[in-house]
Amino acid sequence: MASRWFALLAASGACVGLALGGNACGGDDTSSPSGSTASSGGGSASGGSGGAGGAAGHGGAAQGGAGGGTGGFGGMGGMGPATDANCMPATGAQGGLKLTEVTTVPGSPLMVAAPAGDNDRLFILEQQGRIQLWKNNQLTVFLDISAKVLANGERGLLGMAFHPEYAQNGRFFVHYSNQSGNTVIAEYHRDPNNPDVADPNPVVEPILTVNQPEANHNGGSIEFSPSDGYLYIGLGDGGGANDVHGATGNGQNKNTLLAALLRLDVSDTSGNPPYAIPEVNITDGAPEIFDWGLRNPYRFSFDVCTGDRYIGDVGQNCFEEVDVAASTDGGQNWGWKIM
Repeated sequence: MASRWFALLAASGACVGLALGGNACGGDDTSSPSGSTASSGGGSASGGSGGAGGAAGHGGAAQGGAGGGTGGFGGMGGMGPATDANCMPATGAQGGLKLTEVTTVPGSPLMVAAPAGDNDRLFILEQQGRIQLWKNNQLTVFLDISAKVLANGERGLLGMAFHPEYAQNGRFFVHYSNQSGNTVIAEYHRDPNNPDVADPNPVVEPILTVNQPEANHNGGSIEFSPSDGYLYIGLGDGGGANDVHGATGNGQNKNTLLAALLRLDVSDTSGNPPYAIPEVNITDGAPEIFDWGLRNPYRFSFDVCTGDRYIGDVGQNCFEEVDVAASTDGGQNWGWKIM
């Protein structure tokens, strides 16, 4: 099924990617069987946890908030000049908005991203395992790892993050479900001879692998924080309803990487493991954990001006949740499933 992509054009020149026509997940009373396509009752009911980005100044860009919910479409911040963002408060009357269709994307696009300062290109992730490059009103394939990706239920190619110095080093990271249904974080580089194509050979794969017991609640986003430069990875609680995995569930179990926001230092990925543990991660559990007590942080983002984090946590049956923490706050217990 193709999805139609539009651009919201503001008077300031900011541009926001928007997708219509994607697959939504059903209720979350039961989990999808391993290796099967999610049916009604297979996912979590979520229209998406809307983001809360800052207001764009003249020529600047507001950082997008937490994106769409499970099975929905993650948003992105507006694109300003090479300064990346104008963090001055907005002044004057709000400009008019115009909805314009820009392209039609095959498959199931889940999110759109762009490197800092890149105003000419959008990178669109398809659940099936391709990253499409939108440039000059045309779509071309930037990277295709579909042979590695299991794309059913809430699995698939779920997230992409550009290194803060991508313009210089060409490093980017992807979050996908491998053919066994487990989470893989891998590093790729752009082709040194063609910036519109990635080298199909991973530089480091895996950086991290996490076993996933179900076809849902796999998380999705990976993002670099603008305040500390570390890579953050969102992972759900293992899937199904009521956090049933493990003796006490995974939400409050800090010895599992599930139900958490991980934080890794990937400035050097040549070691074993190919990452370092930043200071201020937890010390009484898995050292990769920064935040815990999350049900399924499918989309999260950072305020580009303050570094504050906004986490869209998919709810069960009744409520969704957007968690907000200042960049100066340490790791938080967001309460699933005790509250």
